[in-house]
Amino acid sequence: MKSEEEKVIELINQNYWLNGTAEIKEGDLFAGVENAEMLSNITEVENAVELFRYIENYQGTFKYKNFYFANHSTYGCFVYIAKNGKVKQFEHISIDNFERFLDWIKEIEEINNKTKTVEEFYKTYFKI
Repeated sequence: MKSEEEKVIELINQNYWLNGTAEIKEGDLFAGVENAEMLSNITEVENAVELFRYIENYQGTFKYKNFYFANHSTYGCFVYIAKNGKVKQFEHISIDNFERFLDWIKEIEEINNKTKTVEEFYKTYFKI
């Protein structure tokens, strides 16, 4: 059985923008290897302020609670949620405003606390 982190890395590796496919098509033949190495090392962060600083300044994958943020300097930050052994991408964000970011983190934490599954989180987040 795959761990939560292995499932996140698997989804990242299937993402056209994060797996290097877009860059390979532009001629960077090593992008797939470089991106896989960069994004497969997960850094756990303690709070939203630390998360903001990491995303603003570094490429890589950052775990905050049960959320994973796969950040690429060119393609932005892809956000995944993990619950009960399931993982799903639910957002793509750009970091440009600290206060807005903190408000958004508060919003997704509230939804996360009210929902039991990835599917329920997804439906609540998107008001489906």
